[in-house]
Amino acid sequence: MSNISKECFDNIWKKGLIIFDTCSLLRMYEYTEESAVNLKDIFEYKKDDIWLPYQVKIEFDRKHDEVMNRQLKKYTDAINKIKNNPDGYIKQISGILKECEGKKYNNEFISELNNFLRIIHSQDNINFNQLEETARISEEDILRFYDHKIVERILNDIFDNVGDKLIDEGKLLAEFSNLVNKKQEITETNWTRVKQSCDYLVWKQILIKSKDVDRPILFVTADIQPNFWLFDNKLNRRIPHPALVSEYKQFVGNEDNFNMLNLHDFFEACSNYLNSDIEHLIKYLQIDEQIIERFDTWFPEELMDEANEYLENDPGVKSLIEANIDSYYDYHDIDGFHFPEIEEVNYSINEDIIFYEGYLTIFVNVGANYHCMGEDGTIDSTDLQLGMNFSCMQYIDWESEDSGRVVLEDALHNVEVFNLKTIWIEEKNYHFNEEYDPEEYDPEEYDPEEYDPEEYDPEDYDPEDYDLEEYDPEDYDLEDY
Repeated sequence: MSNISKECFDNIWKKGLIIFDTCSLLRMYEYTEESAVNLKDIFEYKKDDIWLPYQVKIEFDRKHDEVMNRQLKKYTDAINKIKNNPDGYIKQISGILKECEGKKYNNEFISELNNFLRIIHSQDNINFNQLEETARISEEDILRFYDHKIVERILNDIFDNVGDKLIDEGKLLAEFSNLVNKKQEITETNWTRVKQSCDYLVWKQILIKSKDVDRPILFVTADIQPNFWLFDNKLNRRIPHPALVSEYKQFVGNEDNFNMLNLHDFFEACSNYLNSDIEHLIKYLQIDEQIIERFDTWFPEELMDEANEYLENDPGVKSLIEANIDSYYDYHDIDGFHFPEIEEVNYSINEDIIFYEGYLTIFVNVGANYHCMGEDGTIDSTDLQLGMNFSCMQYIDWESEDSGRVVLEDALHNVEVFNLKTIWIEEKNYHFNEEYDPEEYDPEEYDPEEYDPEEYDPEDYDPEDYDLEEYDPEDYDLEDY
């Protein structure tokens, strides 16, 4: 389970710098060809956003041949297990196929094993000499099964962006050696369990790089050692070691910019942004919510002109408003839109563009105004719910030549609305010029006790409150009447 939220990884995908350790790079040689193509897609698209510490490249070169030989050996061991047990072919092959469920071998090798089983089951009298001949596979075949060239091409691209060697590396190595000899811990993480100093140097280089760039950092590692991770019993998963986060905050200044993922979770998260299934991308990127966001403002730019034109020129909606406010009006003002909702969204693809069409509803407050004898005024206002069709488009930002996977551009373009109509109007109740209904007057509601004569006090009258001198006959001009 990932320790990074969707919102956090979305920010990393758009703005972040991705850093791999040696273990994660070497682990890629264990992937099948299909998985390797997935890796190639990710690295090809994100190559400008990937950076490797200098120490990672050094360790990778040192361990490369060892890992390669280990991957070749697993095929040789599997073949020898079959050849050396002629009386138990089915059991041996079935065991190997079970291991294949963990993607230990590639699809071509699995196909060969299944074909071998079919040969065994199709013969009534098994010719073990023939089976042994069938099972004999040359070194060339092993190399064919283990195609490491794709991984090599991937890594060649990302090794173009490697950091410089630390200037004070010697000092750091001496510091590390001294702390290990004294059995002390560095930044409270268990660095003393690390037999080599490579992880320590990698971490220091990550800190320095993070301080130089103003970007979110994602550190991808296949290492599960306690110097990087701490198991949280409450969450039931590993989390970045709190001491690393604390040191990052102290050295870089913003611990929120530091994130860690294991290799599996990283690839799984990337598939949500880079996928051959367009429908998956549209759903995960929440295109409908992006469209809603465009209209969820007080005066959405894409809607204002169309709504004004509709309210001004459509006689039907004007009649509805006048009937609702019980008055004629000269012109309207839009006082704001609110509560947009999407009824449906459909899409189609044309080359590198995805076109969206759908139906949107939104509420609008309309003020009815008049203009008379040089004066403007407001008569009343009412709420309407408008329905309309909308369309927009989104570009495919990148497409893989190997797998057909694509990445969608984040922005929506050419957002338009059309076919506006009123689907609801606020109901108002008016009671002008209605006849007097005596039944509405109840004499029993009059209570004489509510009138208190003592509330009137003649002494409240003060003649001094009236100033006759304020009256001036000259202020009145008979010609004005």
